[in-house]
Amino acid sequence: PPFDGRAPQRGGGGKSAASAVRYYQSAVQYFHNNHWKPRYFILTERYVETYKTDKPPKEGTKPHEVLDLAGANIANIDKHAGMDRPCLKLTTTGRKAKVAMFYCNNANDNNAWYSGISNRRLQCSYEEQSNQLKATPSESILKFLAQWRFASAPVTLDMKEENLDVLSAGIINKCLCDPSQPSNPIAQLKLSSCVNLNDIKMNDISVGLFTNKSVRKLDLSKTKMSVIMTKSLAKALEQNNIYGGQLRSLVLDDCTFEGKSSSTELFEGLNKSALTTLSLQRCHLDDSFAKALGEGIGAEEKLKVLSSINLNGNLIGDEGALAISNGLEENQVLLVLNLVQNKIGDDGGVALAKALRKNTKLESLYFKGNPIQEGAIAAFTRTAQVNSCLRNLSYSDSSLHRQHMSVMHLLYQYGFSTYGAESHLSKTPHVEAADKSMESKIG
Repeated sequence: PPFDGRAPQRGGGGKSAASAVRYYQSAVQYFHNNHWKPRYFILTERYVETYKTDKPPKEGTKPHEVLDLAGANIANIDKHAGMDRPCLKLTTTGRKAKVAMFYCNNANDNNAWYSGISNRRLQCSYEEQSNQLKATPSESILKFLAQWRFASAPVTLDMKEENLDVLSAGIINKCLCDPSQPSNPIAQLKLSSCVNLNDIKMNDISVGLFTNKSVRKLDLSKTKMSVIMTKSLAKALEQNNIYGGQLRSLVLDDCTFEGKSSSTELFEGLNKSALTTLSLQRCHLDDSFAKALGEGIGAEEKLKVLSSINLNGNLIGDEGALAISNGLEENQVLLVLNLVQNKIGDDGGVALAKALRKNTKLESLYFKGNPIQEGAIAAFTRTAQVNSCLRNLSYSDSSLHRQHMSVMHLLYQYGFSTYGAESHLSKTPHVEAADKSMESKIG
């Protein structure tokens, strides 16, 4: 029976011995001598076997024809519409070049064969090229290419701390350029701490992202980003958005950016991207970066959909906080801002607190670990009273969550004031007078 998403089956006729894995099998219509004839095809780890029958062959049956996926036997496979009906075309090479055309009884089987053969060819080619160069193939890429779950959800390619050689970068490029190759498109590409990720390999990956429509998250944490790598990434963010890609999350935690122009190059890409989540934790970013960020989030034509920014553990000071504050006053998209463990003092804290009284969209601000004093603490407490949109606010040693914020806002509406890092409550003078009047009436 055709493969249905379970583990690959074993056994079969011809070269599909009991130890061989059958990735796909089905009855097909094969074009031969100007007629469509019933055949049965089996896709194994290395071969496409054809049988002169429309039913699964008995064990030991020799195939009518065997096409070797590992060699140069199959030059190409295309979805061909030049016949009297849509079909698949296998082009072989050698002394006697041959074109084999076939189709299945339903579109799902046709797509399965196209994706399956492309997938197996890609893996066999990768293994053979690695052997020729005496290089060790990436286990993560082999595992990814070996997956065969037709019509399943996109998967994650995780190459954390692996050696990214030229062949691996080329395979990633092919997978990104054509989501049908392999059959499972990549939803998350994790390349954190990759060894030997350089300008050329970064360019391969970036070019693959230009027209890709499946990757939603890219993780390049702990990467030493040269100016050229940053330019390649920025271009990929821009082009992915232009071609209607789905890249929405970018993680650059613990990255080091070489050259003074790197932050400028990165922002050019960010401003033209469709990112909703950006993480730049512990990247030694200073006020110059924060100024560009403040300008970006405050302009309608830039960073239009960015809803979450994580700048934990950087070097942003009061000047950077003031620039971010100016942007927040105009921004109505950002939902989460993390500025934990920076260098922001009282002036920057007060500016941020005041900006949040005008901003009606931000829901969470994380600000702990900054050297603020009583002035900023009082300003944040006042903001918690008057801003009904905030759901999470952490500053100094206080963490106010949704329930706390709602209570503080409600109490403020009814004449109470909350103040200080510990959120003590005190009655305002007119409420105290009303209480005394009430007590005298009660007796």
